[in-house]
Amino acid sequence: MVGEPMERSTSWRLVEEIFTEAMVLPTSQQSAFVEVRCGQDTAVRDQVLNLLGAHREMGGFLQSSVFDLRGQEFGPYRAVEEAGRGGMSVVYKGERIDGSFDNPVAIKVVFADAALLPETKILASLEHANVARLLDAGVTAVGLRYLVMEFVAGTPCSAWAPGHTEPEKLRVFLQICSGVQAAHRSLIVHRGLKPDNVLVNAEGIVKLLDFGIAKQLSPAGTQTALLRAYTPDYASPEQILGRPASTSNDIYSLGVILCEMLTGSMPRPSARVPLDEWLRSIERGEMAVSIEGDLGHIVRKAIHADPSQRYQSAADLACDIEAYLDRRPISARPDSRSYRTRRFVVRNRWPVAGAAVAAVAIGAAAATALWQARLAQQRFELVRKLSNSVLFEINDAVEKLPGSLPARELLVRHGVEYLDSLSKTAGANTGLQTEIARAYLRLSMITGNGALDLGRGQDALGFSRRAEAIMRQVVSRQPGDAEAGHWFLTSLDTVRSYLERNGKLDGAPPLLAEMGAVAEERLRRSPGEFLALMDAVRVHAVTAEHYALQPNGRGPVDVVLRAAVDGYRRAVAAKPQDQEAQLELSRSLFGLAQWHDDRYELKPAREYLTESLRLATKLAADGELLAPQAVMAISNQLANVAKQEGNFEESMRLFEQQRPFARTVAEANPVAASPKKDLGALF
Repeated sequence: MVGEPMERSTSWRLVEEIFTEAMVLPTSQQSAFVEVRCGQDTAVRDQVLNLLGAHREMGGFLQSSVFDLRGQEFGPYRAVEEAGRGGMSVVYKGERIDGSFDNPVAIKVVFADAALLPETKILASLEHANVARLLDAGVTAVGLRYLVMEFVAGTPCSAWAPGHTEPEKLRVFLQICSGVQAAHRSLIVHRGLKPDNVLVNAEGIVKLLDFGIAKQLSPAGTQTALLRAYTPDYASPEQILGRPASTSNDIYSLGVILCEMLTGSMPRPSARVPLDEWLRSIERGEMAVSIEGDLGHIVRKAIHADPSQRYQSAADLACDIEAYLDRRPISARPDSRSYRTRRFVVRNRWPVAGAAVAAVAIGAAAATALWQARLAQQRFELVRKLSNSVLFEINDAVEKLPGSLPARELLVRHGVEYLDSLSKTAGANTGLQTEIARAYLRLSMITGNGALDLGRGQDALGFSRRAEAIMRQVVSRQPGDAEAGHWFLTSLDTVRSYLERNGKLDGAPPLLAEMGAVAEERLRRSPGEFLALMDAVRVHAVTAEHYALQPNGRGPVDVVLRAAVDGYRRAVAAKPQDQEAQLELSRSLFGLAQWHDDRYELKPAREYLTESLRLATKLAADGELLAPQAVMAISNQLANVAKQEGNFEESMRLFEQQRPFARTVAEANPVAASPKKDLGALF
């Protein structure tokens, strides 16, 4: 008798739980769902079915105008018109009452005491370009809970997809993966991913919505609360069967969404199949994916019935999509020599096809044609590899040797011949053109735009201009290609650097303006891309350099440098182990410190130099080749600040600390006189 009330209480909680789960399903699927969830427990089943029947009888009342909240105020916002309605909530398009900003907002009102609290906490912890932002939340005077979000004027991704090319669909899908990966990094599982919650706006930017049934995971990856709700067509088998939430739930939903975007249909037509039969087919892994080739393998891996066989993260799924776009082998497909060969031919169809045409033209037999194609491709790769070796490996090996100038001149001459020959046969091969442009940029550094260059300035400028022209063609054909955008911006920056180093300051502003436009467009297309962020911040850094070179210090050097520092801080936060981001942050801090030091503002100069020195010293310890030279420059500047403050003991200590770094720099540059001179001054 003592245990009976507890047993009843437990039974009622189970009734409430299953009733809540069934409420989010279409009416036609609710009864079958309850049958499956309750199993042999007929008492719980009957109670849930009775509650559902009563709710359906009240449905007209619940959807009536009693709940028309247009014109109602929610904190500083007012509901203007209804935008959507569900079983437990309604969403209104709203506006700010005080007119402090004009952008519309979305006001979600929930008719349940605690239902909104988890979503509020989850959205408050998420800040990502592909997730709709939370602006406010609260409770009205009559007890209605609400949250205010960024209003997204967009189209569900499945409705957006028709009429767009396959690459366009896949690039939008990559944004979806980026938003989901950001949620997973915050230990949040969305659990309700479907096209209605994934909108694409007019600019092609994705926004994830509705974290109402999302769950916060513990650091161990387990759910902190047990509430199972989902949209059947997009839910994973384990989610349907009531197992604990994990990030694998969302990977499954992403696979279904990808299939629908590509084909217009889903892997399993749940609305036309009884739920018990549907669940059995899921357990057997019987899902109708009509996509062939690599994309078919990607979708099947994402929606595998066994969670351990799916992609381990949204980032891994995105990597395979990017590999497919780049015509590289994907991880979802069993590796084999024939498969990699086919991918190689697809990536390099122009040289392979060209070799085949040449063979046919001379009337060779089929076997001879294949042999000629292979031979042509081998020669093509050999010439490309040889030019790369000449410009990168051999030059780097000999440039520091005494008497190496004639040898380096010879290497450059042959390198130019190889590159010019490749340029004429590259056609529209984006990968090859990008590689040729990179090699021309390398030639520019070797001949007259680097630390140990050959002193041939006009040649250096010419090579930079060739790289710029090639990359301008590439980005015009493929404006969304991340690597092409990066090297186009780099080519513009190389031209700018040469002009400024040679006193031609008037030629830099147009290049800086174009660099800014390129960087801004790349961030707009790929807001979460690390390389795009780094390039955008680099524009701030080089703009500061340009201003610093102006007569009488014209231009807001400090403003641009602060923007660079803030940007590199974001980059370091996004990738804490990235040495380039840390080094660039150290350089920007150093530049900002110099600006303050020039104005005798010693306190901020010291603060920036201290942080810059800490970063550079850590990088030197980690083996970053450029860091020792940076440590010396920063230590010198900080020693000068200490001397101006009257702290001569600290100044001498900083001077002494440079010795091991000076020795490292001198040993790494045996030909250069400056490091040896610096080393001698310290002993």
